[in-house]
Amino acid sequence: MHIYGIDLNHLFVLECFFEGTDIGIHMDSYKVRAWKQNLFRKSLLTENGQVTILGKELLESLKSSTSPREVIKKIRKQVDDDFERWWKTYPSTDMFESPGGRVWDGSRGLRQKKEDCRKKFNEILLEGEHSAEDLIRALSREVTLKREQSVKDNENKMKYMQNTATYLNQRTYENFIYPKGDIKKSATGSSSNVIDI
Repeated sequence: MHIYGIDLNHLFVLECFFEGTDIGIHMDSYKVRAWKQNLFRKSLLTENGQVTILGKELLESLKSSTSPREVIKKIRKQVDDDFERWWKTYPSTDMFESPGGRVWDGSRGLRQKKEDCRKKFNEILLEGEHSAEDLIRALSREVTLKREQSVKDNENKMKYMQNTATYLNQRTYENFIYPKGDIKKSATGSSSNVIDI
């Protein structure tokens, strides 16, 4: 049985990772590493061996009457649609117009390396820690704060906005995602609603 370029060996390894079993101690570790690498390339496992949302959906589809191919196709389309929404939300340049009509000059484009960003965005979503809505909300929050601070300080703070590739690779969005409310715990454990921009 071949699904999405993987066979029963891959599914067995995926299930073992899902169950938290280290099969490398029971089998030839070279083969296990190769299967794990293939599962990583297929976005079914993260680099550190965590089963992604796609991997979980695939395993779940095998227990139901849903076609694994359809599950994968549906998830891939949703992730692509989510990426396009995020991409369109990202400012194209560091230039903007404030609500009062003032135009803030900029000097560079912010949307870069679209296909690399698509891949990284997909990896982030498939990890399952953050949703597309989380990423879009965090981006909107950061852009709004930078623009408001620009007006307040009379200096274009959007010039400090990272390009899309850097933003995703450095996981900058995590600074603007809050699990409950708008309060962020500092390293010392004290609460703060201050955000560095």
